Amino acid sequence: MARVVFYDHRGNGRSEGDDPSTWNLAQWADDVKGLCDALGIVKPIVCGMSFGGFVAQAYATRYPDHPGKLILLGTAARIDFERVFAAFARIGGPEIGALAESYWTNPTTEGRATYIERCVPFYRHRRDRPSRGFSRSILRSEVALHFNGPRNEHGRFDFHGGLANLACPVLLMAGAEDPIVPIECAEATARSIPSHLLRFERLPGCGHVIHQDDPECVFDAIRAFIGDERSLGKGTGAKDPQAKARVELRAITAANVRSVCDLRVALAQRPYVAPAALSVAQAQFDPTATIQAIYAHDEPVGLVLWRAGDDPDSAYLWRLMVDSNRQKQGYGRLAIEMVCEEMRALGFHTVVTSVVRGPEGPLGFYLALGFEEANETSRNGEWLLRKRL
Repeated sequence: MARVVFYDHRGNGRSEGDDPSTWNLAQWADDVKGLCDALGIVKPIVCGMSFGGFVAQAYATRYPDHPGKLILLGTAARIDFERVFAAFARIGGPEIGALAESYWTNPTTEGRATYIERCVPFYRHRRDRPSRGFSRSILRSEVALHFNGPRNEHGRFDFHGGLANLACPVLLMAGAEDPIVPIECAEATARSIPSHLLRFERLPGCGHVIHQDDPECVFDAIRAFIGDERSLGKGTGAKDPQAKARVELRAITAANVRSVCDLRVALAQRPYVAPAALSVAQAQFDPTATIQAIYAHDEPVGLVLWRAGDDPDSAYLWRLMVDSNRQKQGYGRLAIEMVCEEMRALGFHTVVTSVVRGPEGPLGFYLALGFEEANETSRNGEWLLRKRL
């Protein structure tokens, strides 16, 4: 059974009476490992939010072989304070931006009280919902005043180099409207983590407190990540040199339809790829459609849906989706190759598909497979691509 160690954003990991000058991320990292070792927890799943995410990164980069999985929420490998000040000003206005800059550049007890009252409400993007955070907390200023700001450890730590040495799967989730950990900092963090280990979720319409702005998405993603035993301690995207021999297309039947419909793309990809269940449903109402599950190592990893095109010479690749935990392993590419072979065998000479353009869209994937832009759009406004078979 998975065991979870959670460090929250307050960072009060030391007892009363400790000398604040002894508090640092390395010691808190040692505390996480020491706690797990004392309790006999092997390969723990460690989750940290905000400051807790700094501690979790310190632990994972200091002991890269110790964690089983790592969950990072609203945190970054390095904080760019100029981006922080600009984000507060953009989200809250110039006065809020100036208050944030004043506190972070010179942390004081009085300044922190003003910051909590005026700036912390902007940690929530959904400010119409009551916060359940600081109003129920007993706060200590010692840690914050010792740690906060560009002249303290907050501005000195940089985990980018250490993250490249991680050996466990990582779920990184970040709010697109986060003022204190701007999305650019989270994106830079994602680039430092080995891509085959990473699941990165950008949450639109979320601030810093993502689990309150969009609890359903956040906790669904965490549950799926924790429950995916396939990735525990093995990584979620290592390329498999024997993948082609182990990938096949199978019919979707009553026996496997539930497991196929349970497949999910990453949150940031959902505007570009329809849910598996919708593809299964749509295929039932088009007599020319062919829908197949993509199997790898005897497990469903995605699906492909295609039908006859608008002219007798072409076939239309209606949809391809690969589960987020099975992307970047070549399964989508192999599935396209297999489908194109079927199309050629049936006498088609061209395959057409369509994509939604955007930062997480599949345009680059299809261009890499030899598709070319047709400089026209489909009836629903998607961009058309073509490839000769």
